[in-house]
Amino acid sequence: MSAHYGPDESWPRHQKSWWNEALAEAHAAGWTLNYIDAPHKFGVVSCPSEDDGARHSFMVDKTARGGETKSKEARKLVRGCRHGSTPLGSKVRARQEECERLLQEAERLIAIADTGLTLAEAQAAAWADLERLETQLETAAANLAAILREQQEEALQAVDDADDPPEPDAIAAALDDAASAVTESESAATALRVRKPKLAEPLLSRAEAARVMISDLHGRLGALY
Repeated sequence: MSAHYGPDESWPRHQKSWWNEALAEAHAAGWTLNYIDAPHKFGVVSCPSEDDGARHSFMVDKTARGGETKSKEARKLVRGCRHGSTPLGSKVRARQEECERLLQEAERLIAIADTGLTLAEAQAAAWADLERLETQLETAAANLAAILREQQEEALQAVDDADDPPEPDAIAAALDDAASAVTESESAATALRVRKPKLAEPLLSRAEAARVMISDLHGRLGALY
């Protein structure tokens, strides 16, 4: 007799305690059981992924040798799978989520600093243009005075139109907070790389890109003030 059991249903019990522990962990993680109940086969347990190529599963024997070892391997498979959720938690998933959170915070702070610097640079350029024109007005010939005054009025209007940028200290603080978030994300991603290098490498690349952007924004800030 065969039957399919979902994560919301009670599963049949195995005669071996170590397999019951593995089954309980998979059950809690949202996996499903295809109960075979053959003379030597108990069933097949699968993760909730809908992608057959990415789906994880393991066979549960009834009487085969090495069952305790196989049950331990099954529990490691459940804990390393990112397609379910379990009260026991997954260090891989937790580290990946922490990296994502920290990188999102770093990228948000970088965007704030970039916007603030863009406003400050626009205002500084307008002031520089105004000062240049004022100097030219002082030394210009009379026939150029009218043209320069018109340009002066346009420069003044550009200064008035520029939104007030944030203070330099606020921009610097945002960049410092972004750098701290990147550092934490790199630590989490480095720990994640030990077990899941394919998951960690994109996160480390994002962290490196964020660090380059932070350095660039610091340079722009230093040149502006």
